[in-house]
Amino acid sequence: MIPDCSGLMSIEQVRVAVNDDRVQGPDPLDVIEAPNVLGPAAQELFRSATELVGCTYGIPQTDGGFYVIVVAVESPAASEVVAALAVSDEYAHTTRGEVEMFSKDVPEGIGTHLGYAFAGGAWAIVQGTMVGPETSVNVAADAVTAVLE
Repeated sequence: MIPDCSGLMSIEQVRVAVNDDRVQGPDPLDVIEAPNVLGPAAQELFRSATELVGCTYGIPQTDGGFYVIVVAVESPAASEVVAALAVSDEYAHTTRGEVEMFSKDVPEGIGTHLGYAFAGGAWAIVQGTMVGPETSVNVAADAVTAVLE
């Protein structure tokens, strides 16, 4: 079971991950939809989710913010997406223990960064203007780890 936004990560944990004490949140997403940056296989995996939690964080009165969506998915389907991402030239790939992490720039609008983390049957998606290559995957990995505990 995926914890709600307040149980997923503490605000202190998020502030440390993004190295900014001004970050506020979490606020639950009113509607959780598949982000438009997902490729076809990831879109399909997202649609197969058995459980979803979405949260936003940001700095008030600025363009600085990001969201975290955590979905429960079937491990075999997630493994296929992980394998495809691992061979893609679009994504940087790292690991933290058993957590597979991927990130890429999304140059739309003012520019954002996208990070994924996969472990077991949990997948976290992080995207926003406040996260970069390392922070996006670190926040995603923290969220996935919270689900596994």
